Amino acid sequence: MYEPTYDNVLLELVHGDTVTVSGLVVPEQDRRAGKKTENARVIAVGPGRVQKGVRLPMSVRVGDLVLIDSYAGTVVSSVSEPERVILPETEIEAVLERG
Repeated sequence: MYEPTYDNVLLELVHGDTVTVSGLVVPEQDRRAGKKTENARVIAVGPGRVQKGVRLPMSVRVGDLVLIDSYAGTVVSSVSEPERVILPETEIEAVLERG
């Protein structure tokens, strides 16, 4: 398994519409912008980035369900694993559900 560095996050893509615990339906296609988004589950997080000698905490945790742009990050999957993406925390558009 990959271990993210700095403020990087490893995500496993979740395809299709998702319903959060609060009942919010997040469509696979963002109809207002015509832009495709992806729902993903956080698999691993890096320790956070260092700014002025202080490590900044990450805002997402393992198990969180997040929304990302479909073109964000780098695909790091292999044949034997589900589709995974690694990206900087700043490319996560929203936390849909806390894990």
